[in-house]
Amino acid sequence: MSLNCLRIAAHRVRAGSRMVQSAGNVRSYNVAVGKVAPIVSASSYHHHSIRSSDKFQGYPLELRGTHRCYSEQCPENKYDPNCIDLRQVATYDEIVDLPNHPEVLLIDVRRPDELAGTGTIPTSINIPLDIVEEELKLDPKQFETKYGRPKPSYDSPIIFSCRSGIRAGNAAYIADTLGFTNVKNYVGSWLDYAEKNGLPQEPAENKFY
Repeated sequence: MSLNCLRIAAHRVRAGSRMVQSAGNVRSYNVAVGKVAPIVSASSYHHHSIRSSDKFQGYPLELRGTHRCYSEQCPENKYDPNCIDLRQVATYDEIVDLPNHPEVLLIDVRRPDELAGTGTIPTSINIPLDIVEEELKLDPKQFETKYGRPKPSYDSPIIFSCRSGIRAGNAAYIADTLGFTNVKNYVGSWLDYAEKNGLPQEPAENKFY
C-alpha cells in the first residue's frame, strides 16, 4: 500500500452560521471566508496544523503526516503529483542547486522534440518515459557511454522531471519498482522552471503533459 496519502477523517469549516463537512484525502485546503472550527478528527499519531495567511481572507489548512490509503485521488503510484509525500518532492531550489551536486542525477523524461522546442534544465539528461525502464537496466558502462554520466546505484539520488510532473511521477514509480530507493519527482517540472526563468513553457504548436 502507498505511504503517500495525506488523510484526514473529517474536517469542518464554519462560515458564518453555515457548517461544511467533508471527508477524504487532502493536502491543503484554503477556506475563503470565515473561521475554522477547532475540531479536526484524525489518527492521534498524525500532526495537523492550522495557520493564518496574509494572502487570503481565510485560513489554509495544512496537513502534516501520511496515512496508507487507496482512492481515485491517491493511486498506488506514490509519486503521483496528486498525493505524493512531500519528502519525495524535489523543489525548485534543489533543482537550481544541482550544478553543485554532481552526485544527483536529474532525468528529464519528455520527448526529444519537446526539449528542442523549450530547452532543458542544466545538468539534466534526457531519457523519454517509454524507455526509462530499459535504460535503467543498462550495464553501467553502457549507461555512462550513452549519457555521459555514471549510472546511478540503487541508493543514489535521482530526480525525475517532465512538463508538469505527471510523467515524472510515472518514471519515478518505475525506478522505485526496479529497486532504486532514493527517488524524487520534481512536481513543478518544466512549467515551474520555465516560469521562474522566463523560458517558453512548451513548444509553440504542441501541448504535452
